[in-house]
Amino acid sequence: MRIAIIFISDKWDASYSLSSVVTSQINSFVNYNCELRVITKKECPNWKFSDKIDYRPCLSSFEFNPRKKPEKNFNKKVKILEEELFENLKDIDIVIEHDGIFLDQFMHYNLAIRKLVKRLKNIKWLHWMHSGPNIPKKKQKFPFNIYYTGMDNSYFVSVTKNHVKNFSKMYNIPISKVKFIHNSRVSRDFLKFDEISWKIIEKYNLFEADIISIFPTSISRTGKQLEIILFIMAALKEKGKKIRIIFPNSFAIHKNTEENVHILLTKWLADKLGLSEDEVIFTSDIDKELRNGCSPKIINDLFIISNLFIHPSVAETCSLTLLEAAITKNLCVLNKNTPSFSEIAGNNALYYNFPSLREKIAKKYKKLPLKKFYTKFLDYYKENKAFYRKIAKDITNNLENNKALSLFSRVKRNFNEKHIFETQLKPLLEEISYPYYKSYSNSSLKINVYADDKKFIEEINKYLRLETQKKEKQNIALLEFTFYFSTKTMPQNKEKMLLFENSLIDFEKNKVYGYCPNLLKEELPDIGKILQMPLGFLLQHKGYYSLHGSLIHKDSFAVIFTGEGGCGKSTFSSAMAMNKYNLSCDDLIFIKLDEKIENSKLIPFMKKIKLEKCKEKQWINLNKIKLSSPKKKIKKITLIFPKYSLSKKAKLNKITRKDCTTRLISDNFALNLGQSDNKKGREDYLNFLSEISKIKSFELEYNDKNLIEAVSLVKKTIKPVA
Repeated sequence: MRIAIIFISDKWDASYSLSSVVTSQINSFVNYNCELRVITKKECPNWKFSDKIDYRPCLSSFEFNPRKKPEKNFNKKVKILEEELFENLKDIDIVIEHDGIFLDQFMHYNLAIRKLVKRLKNIKWLHWMHSGPNIPKKKQKFPFNIYYTGMDNSYFVSVTKNHVKNFSKMYNIPISKVKFIHNSRVSRDFLKFDEISWKIIEKYNLFEADIISIFPTSISRTGKQLEIILFIMAALKEKGKKIRIIFPNSFAIHKNTEENVHILLTKWLADKLGLSEDEVIFTSDIDKELRNGCSPKIINDLFIISNLFIHPSVAETCSLTLLEAAITKNLCVLNKNTPSFSEIAGNNALYYNFPSLREKIAKKYKKLPLKKFYTKFLDYYKENKAFYRKIAKDITNNLENNKALSLFSRVKRNFNEKHIFETQLKPLLEEISYPYYKSYSNSSLKINVYADDKKFIEEINKYLRLETQKKEKQNIALLEFTFYFSTKTMPQNKEKMLLFENSLIDFEKNKVYGYCPNLLKEELPDIGKILQMPLGFLLQHKGYYSLHGSLIHKDSFAVIFTGEGGCGKSTFSSAMAMNKYNLSCDDLIFIKLDEKIENSKLIPFMKKIKLEKCKEKQWINLNKIKLSSPKKKIKKITLIFPKYSLSKKAKLNKITRKDCTTRLISDNFALNLGQSDNKKGREDYLNFLSEISKIKSFELEYNDKNLIEAVSLVKKTIKPVA
């Protein structure tokens, strides 16, 4: 989508609060590679974003005095602004304007915008109000009445939820047309962090964490007892906290074998404690320049956003890192057995008796290799888990009960630029860009569809079918995906997204942005290509593989009919569904293999039954068929090739392991290797081939009484046409 921001100002002044808010908003759009245009007054100079956006200082400068009557050339000034705006907005999809229709002195701009709304009916408008609402006590005359009048194709945005209701009264518009989006000061401009600090923050999503702890050190300095820090962070994670521990480490150059060995062993221990690579961060892994340590500026930046400092060292003099943590208002957890700590912290820290683990282990196990120390650390944690759970509980209580620290965490997490953009601004942009919505779900899968044309929804309604079973608590969708379909704008390719045909696939957010310009020419979209194939990519990214076939089930027994088109998959599955079997899907199944069959997962795709328009098979009563996903764990899966002909008897062939492997490979080949430049797709496909060995988990026996019963039912039900 093409977005424009109107900022009615002749300068970018940091002391002007609105300038900071607009700059923060522009920064968010730039970070997300949005196609952005910024329109300001002609006098407004170029500034830091000029090379990253379409910057147009093109508006004439007029100011209105609300205490006086409109000047004689008032309408002429409005016309000038209207034409300037028209020339610079005619190719835009969404316009965001700040205070243009709200402040008294912007009367000329207000009226020009209102005239333009009527001329450019294809544009959606977001009108930002940065102050509180003003509801008039009496009816106003023109032009002052426009301050209290709504507009078509417009949403009005308050910076606080508290004012939404009164803004709807002020402009005499439905409350649904008023949204709220908070301001942010957790931003680059305000915090003035080093670029590498921002790289770390964004790469590891630090602002979203509940607890961040930083400990600058060399990992090979074993007296610091980093393992105890990991124990405490593991216990905090166990309590449901989102945690990050950052080690701004030094001396991690390739020649320094000792340092790198300790890093690898610390990572091994973290993994065994259930801490991921995104939760335990070594700065030496982020940038080559950081392998010899971080600058004081980076250390300071990281301390500012952290809220917990753990120092279990057994020997310290006057700790600089403790002083740095204290001056940046971190909750400090210290070793009670290190006297110098209390000299600095007094009674303003949490103290615990942390033992000298290496000394303790060395006394018990003489001449122990280095790696064995780390296995003993793990044994120690398991034996003393209750102690570290108590520490985690104390830390949580202190962070939550200290209002300053609690507010700090709340603002850092909920009011940073990325969070505001992703949870408030971006959803609003998508809502107004894609006004048509429909959700489809079964007990395994949920698909949300947004479109800018109603025909998308109409076509997908013809393609997908919902389950008719009652919604129950256990039937909450396990996997949820969202599709956005546009007839106007081709999605912009972004990092970490895959471009397939005219669809952009976001694996991280489980979203697909599709482009179908042919719909404007009355050509119907290929739903299989714009919906089914991207969904296949998303599910394969999560370890699922597609199988072209129909799935029926009964209790914990499942049968998958697979084979080439026309072999009778739909016929057999529909016939069996009329005879006490449950039909999960008629065309496509996604499978996640596991050595134990009961741990394998089946996700049926909710496509409509193919036989609905088949005149030759009117004996199949579709009203008797209900789509439903298995409620119990499937303990046995049988794959079979049906063979059906209208003039011959029905026949079922058992499928060999070779047949099944070939079927899976062929059904997934196009998805993974469809694009020669898709490195990720090739890697996924190679991983899939290695997974084929797990096909032994599928039951391929034909002489099963359940299957014999199924075949018998099909043969009796099918009535071949002469």
